[in-house]
Amino acid sequence: MRSNPRLSRTTFAIMAVLFSLLAAASLQAADANDAAPPKLTAELFTGEYVGTFIAADGNTLLGVAKVYFDPKVDPTGGFRAVVYAVKSGLLNGAVISEKTECESSTLLTGTMRPPTAKEPNRRQLRLASDKVIGVVEGDKCLIWSEGGKFDLTRYRRKSATLGAASPAGAVVLLGGKAGKAPSLGAWTNDKWKAFDDGSMMVGDGNNYTVRKFKNFRLHAEFAVVHGKGGGGGNSGFYLLDRYEVQVYDSFGREPRTGSCAAIYKTFAPSANACLPP
Repeated sequence: MRSNPRLSRTTFAIMAVLFSLLAAASLQAADANDAAPPKLTAELFTGEYVGTFIAADGNTLLGVAKVYFDPKVDPTGGFRAVVYAVKSGLLNGAVISEKTECESSTLLTGTMRPPTAKEPNRRQLRLASDKVIGVVEGDKCLIWSEGGKFDLTRYRRKSATLGAASPAGAVVLLGGKAGKAPSLGAWTNDKWKAFDDGSMMVGDGNNYTVRKFKNFRLHAEFAVVHGKGGGGGNSGFYLLDRYEVQVYDSFGREPRTGSCAAIYKTFAPSANACLPP
């Protein structure tokens, strides 16, 4: 992912516990196609939904759905939804991992219902697959099939470490007082932009730490946008200028070696823990 290092709207806020010298950590710029999010109301539907699955035989299981924008379905407003009937092993509210035991899973595709003259402010996503239909409106996701019904409500999951104070002895690479743009003195590339929330936006070229480190724990926070290819904010953190931890909008998709949090083209993450972009 070193090619096409142009502007992205991916932002980073970084803290690290670091020890002694060896190599600089670096951040990788994004693909130019991810420079701006598509102009659509994807955020109205994109997200995680949790509730119940009532099977045709009356049994009730936990139901989970992940709804995400995918321009391959429709460039102007296409979506996919992965729906699970969960028996056990749900992690952190809505994360499906290798240890999650599912009774069934279904992939649906859908498009936004356009507003009508009678209901100009109504926004609805209609989903379907073979013998399965569904609708997302507001914070509700309802799906019907021959096997049963999903009755789900939007679940807003948050990282347990988001915004956590840096531990004692940490080297803070990006941060500072709230309401004041941070200094970028710890970084080599002055073409990236700092913001008052303590973050910086990916710009032209890669960015390296001025100091070099080894034997460290790196804490990084980032935000990505919907991308034109279905995954936005295509960037990454390089360790030892060799191993890239992928930054990408992989929400709702099966973990792969190119997914967010993967060691790029080497190891896929054990679970897709991505939040909606």
